[in-house]
Amino acid sequence: LGVKETPQAIHSVAKELDWNKLLSLAKAEKQVVRRRLGYILEIMEFKKYSKQLEGTFKGFSWLDPVGPKRALGYSRKWGIKLNYGENELLQYKQGY
Repeated sequence: LGVKETPQAIHSVAKELDWNKLLSLAKAEKQVVRRRLGYILEIMEFKKYSKQLEGTFKGFSWLDPVGPKRALGYSRKWGIKLNYGENELLQYKQGY
């Protein structure tokens, strides 16, 4: 499962997801995991959960480290170089 598929996966299990466990696991991982998940949750409008992952981040990391190395923008809040646009990440919404 890649970064591009993560929003759709979260969307499909959101009602059954153990949010506390997901957030705990993300906080226990490397800082970049918190950044990526926080950004994705925020654009999906799960702000209640993304807010719990906020922090002070130094520098920028790619949203998808194996994706194209073209920066379409930056999220200063999350310290993320965006190599996919929101529309690409939220494509699953087009079917609803």
